[in-house]
Amino acid sequence: MIAACFLGLGAFYAGFSAPVEPVGTESGVWVGRVSTVTARGAMLDSLWVSSREFAGKLDRGDSLLVLGNRRGRFVTPWAMRIKPAGGLFPSIRRRLLLRFRQTLPDSLALGMASAVLLGYRGLVPPKAATVFQLSGTGHLLALSGMHTGIVAGAILWISRLLFGRRSCGAVLAVCALAVFVLLTGARSSTLRAGIMAGSAILWIAFHGGPVHPLSVWCLALLPLAADPAKLADPGTQMSYGAVLSLILLGRSWRGRKAVLLSPLWAGVVVNVSLAPLTGAVYGRINPAGIVCTVISLPIMTAVMALGVLSGLGLGGGGLLAGLCRLWLLFLEIFCGMGFAFRISVRNMVIWGGLLLLLFLISRGRGFRRRFR
Repeated sequence: MIAACFLGLGAFYAGFSAPVEPVGTESGVWVGRVSTVTARGAMLDSLWVSSREFAGKLDRGDSLLVLGNRRGRFVTPWAMRIKPAGGLFPSIRRRLLLRFRQTLPDSLALGMASAVLLGYRGLVPPKAATVFQLSGTGHLLALSGMHTGIVAGAILWISRLLFGRRSCGAVLAVCALAVFVLLTGARSSTLRAGIMAGSAILWIAFHGGPVHPLSVWCLALLPLAADPAKLADPGTQMSYGAVLSLILLGRSWRGRKAVLLSPLWAGVVVNVSLAPLTGAVYGRINPAGIVCTVISLPIMTAVMALGVLSGLGLGGGGLLAGLCRLWLLFLEIFCGMGFAFRISVRNMVIWGGLLLLLFLISRGRGFRRRFR
């Protein structure tokens, strides 16, 4: 039944076509809602508005009016007007960002903490953003399902400390997770992770027994069924594709070696499976991104924890600044090694062979048991 539903949804989404990108050059006025913000500009519907004035001023969901010149899908603005998004959660996000500005005077620590905790990538210094992109770890700065999973684990741990394994603790943990997803803008990736983690927590609390990974993944497809246009977003494609690749090709290691081998294998599976999409979005693929991501995970978790402490006024700002600089220094080493390459026909053949190899390894290591 799950396979039939998945194939039906796949056939439905295969018929969905993304909007055609504009071509040519023209001057005019564009109005729309912002979907992505970085230190270099913002995505307005299907147009990219290049301006560093957005850093710290613009957020996802805000309305933007731009007067400027468009060349293809890129707009050079002459004048802009920003209308902040209304509502409770956008207002809380702005207050939290103001709190971070007050407690984190270091620009690098402020940018990275606000990115991994609130989804504000506009404050990440351009040089740091370039290092993350060239090292194959740019996805770590985009608040995604990985960050939501870390937060979900922390929330569940705290709820069990306070309430044990009682059902009320699970319900409160899911409510807290929902608040986090809404507070960070409810992007497709965070919404997907929130649905999967929340449904798993409730299932274990009220029913018990293992959770079928493909079942919760299919449950997370419901927001896409309600709004298929979200599938045109590369971030959404990467989020759902990464989790599906882990379900189909992942494996669990046992013993002490699992601490290193499990995340390393997960990184290999995700990076290989999404290689064509990653190459299309970023223009190149860096195999060293696998190692960089695995080593960066504990550092990123520590940055998130220290960011929360700093936001609460409990100190840790100096340690956070030093850790961010150490993280950036580590990634810079891999930027200059020349591992990156572009997608070609030959590489696509190699990619197909690697996928087959990963499938055979997974099949020999309990592939069928995951679907019983």
